[in-house]
Amino acid sequence: DSTVTTNLTVLPVIVSSQALSVCNGGSVTVGTHTYTTSGIFTDTLSAVNGCDSVITTDLIVLNAIVNNLSAFICDNDSIYVGGSWQTASGIYHDTLVSAGGCDSVVVTTLTVNPGFVTSQSVTICPHDSILLGGSWQHLAGIYYDTLHSQIGCDSVLVTTLSVNNVDTSLTVHSDTLVANAAGTTFQWIDCSTGAFIAGATDAVFVPSVSGTYAVIITENGCSDTSSCYSVIIDGISGPGTDNMFTVYPNPVKDVLMISMTGDYKSEVHCRIFNVIGEQVLDGTYQNAPVITLDLQSFADGTYFVEISSENKTSVVKVIKN
Repeated sequence: DSTVTTNLTVLPVIVSSQALSVCNGGSVTVGTHTYTTSGIFTDTLSAVNGCDSVITTDLIVLNAIVNNLSAFICDNDSIYVGGSWQTASGIYHDTLVSAGGCDSVVVTTLTVNPGFVTSQSVTICPHDSILLGGSWQHLAGIYYDTLHSQIGCDSVLVTTLSVNNVDTSLTVHSDTLVANAAGTTFQWIDCSTGAFIAGATDAVFVPSVSGTYAVIITENGCSDTSSCYSVIIDGISGPGTDNMFTVYPNPVKDVLMISMTGDYKSEVHCRIFNVIGEQVLDGTYQNAPVITLDLQSFADGTYFVEISSENKTSVVKVIKN
């Protein structure tokens, strides 16, 4: 007989486990199996000693991190998104690497806010001013102010500034002052005292005494004062006469006569103004010792007759009734 002694060793099955994670779109291969979804998977492999090896895999598939952002810029500004500097509204994507090693996608919705341009027209009176274009303005022109709107972008205010100038020019006819402005209101003043002259509210003013006078003119809501003018009363004796001519009848109904004297030359220029300074008659007369003026079509009221010859001018107040 032969005796065989066997020393038998039973090797245990090797059991192990592992926890893995992959990014979305990635995979894990264990043995002959490939996994792309999260889960717990058991695989039997062959160990180096020829026995089975059981491995349990706890797999987590990490989703990509998506961050949605909103961004706002002003017109003519730019922002770095989508891999470059952007100046137009739109949706832009940036792919980054998160702390877990997977892609992190930033989706940026970009809005470009336009600048606002507002126009306005402003009118001021003479000698007034308004804050425009960063300083006080008193001259007509176009001025620009850059402000900040509620959304933080520039807002441009374009102001067209007009100055409502009042015509304060006067025409001096001997002892008569005539305001050249039309369609306005008038108030004559005594420059020596600054006092209003009672009843002197017409465009034409004939002072009763020598002095210095000006007129306050109100036009389109604005008032301004003319320069002061000196008037010397030359002592004409009686209404409608002086040493150069005689005007009659005064008051007049239809026809006004002007009788000339030797002080006037051959050519005489005659004009008539109404109380608001409008010229209602203009004529030139040659070698006429008596000038006849037809006032029949004139409305009743006060008129001023200006008679000129060379460098001599006189004005007479005439009543038409």
